[in-house]
Amino acid sequence: MRAASEGLGVYTDLNPKLMTGICMVSARRLSDRVTTMQDAHLVARRLQQRGWKLGLVGPYTIVLTSGDWHATLAVSDIPDQYWVPELAPYRGVFVAVATGKCGRR
Repeated sequence: MRAASEGLGVYTDLNPKLMTGICMVSARRLSDRVTTMQDAHLVARRLQQRGWKLGLVGPYTIVLTSGDWHATLAVSDIPDQYWVPELAPYRGVFVAVATGKCGRR
């Protein structure tokens, strides 16, 4: 997910905020520009080059699968009503979440 979203903004791994043992990859990229579905499609194409299969495509999200894993890509602007100092320089956000089976087979 990190490599596929390269160039879309500042990367933050959200996994440390999750409970131990949860089989999930969760990350965001904050951008100084408004992110669009064009950005989500770029990431989806990069993931498809790595073997992910395209699933549902919605107005703000894209779903992909790879084996037992499911990923959702989403983009949004950052509305003024959600402004906080941490987000001050940013105008858009890209979020990627993937869940699947973990452990040995």
